[in-house]
Amino acid sequence: MKRNVRFAGVSEPIKKRLRLATNLLEAYDLRVAMQEWDGTRCDLLLVQDGDSYGQHAMLSAQRRHIPVLVFTSDLRPDDAGLSWLPESFQLPQLVRTLARLLGSEPSPGRIESTGLLCVAGDQHLRGQNFEARLGPHVIRVGAESGRVTANTLSDLLAARERIASGGWSFTTDRAPGLAGEVSSSLDVFFIRGALQLADELPRFPAGLYRLRGWPDLGSAPDLVNVLQLAGGLLRRASRAEELASRSRMGIAEVHACLWAFRAANLLIAVDERGSHLPHEAPPAPDAHKNGLLARLAARFGLQSS
Repeated sequence: MKRNVRFAGVSEPIKKRLRLATNLLEAYDLRVAMQEWDGTRCDLLLVQDGDSYGQHAMLSAQRRHIPVLVFTSDLRPDDAGLSWLPESFQLPQLVRTLARLLGSEPSPGRIESTGLLCVAGDQHLRGQNFEARLGPHVIRVGAESGRVTANTLSDLLAARERIASGGWSFTTDRAPGLAGEVSSSLDVFFIRGALQLADELPRFPAGLYRLRGWPDLGSAPDLVNVLQLAGGLLRRASRAEELASRSRMGIAEVHACLWAFRAANLLIAVDERGSHLPHEAPPAPDAHKNGLLARLAARFGLQSS
């Protein structure tokens, strides 16, 4: 059964994470329609503390005994029908809270929340330097360098094999130097990790997407199908189904690559004209990297122009 969740007076960054959470709730066997509040009955209302329209919607929902989740900078104890979540929430925290308020538990054997999806869906991690930890394994992700480093090769490989698993924790203020004995291309790290569990990852949010530039696949010549997929996303904005029909990859692998491209801060959503959305303005391209990868793509006949 589809559950109806409405939001009122929430910021654009929060709306963006709500859209991602809709897909991840499939792990709880929840089909959720996430839409703007229209005054009609729903299963859950989401509002942002301090917004006048959101407060009006909240009072209306409370009169009709509709549960409300408030995003706030000033946490308070949950009350009957009223729950609170920090505005700085990470995506897995939001997904767990929504599932709890909608009365669901995770399905056996399904991914609840994964390191890959956390990075892809959180603007505080994506495109930033951060440290990630899963049990004894620690990696440091450098957005500017485009590298993932670890103290040992076994740590790096174990982290890559488990990047699409749950249980990761992240720290954004512990990776300034990104020191480590071994390193890998950030793009290859996320792509290989995603493809390992392609059948278990949720579908990527529907929409039109394109790439900022070529992924750094120079150290992984076997990923020629991914390079072809990237070439298609550089030629024109596309949907997942269109990419699958034009590539040699199945739809699950295409969705996995989109999650990986997003986590690597390469993928941006665009409108029907192919123009990037205001909150996803692409940075200036790295001419050397794009030139190198463009020559590699040209060798395989995958030029973007």
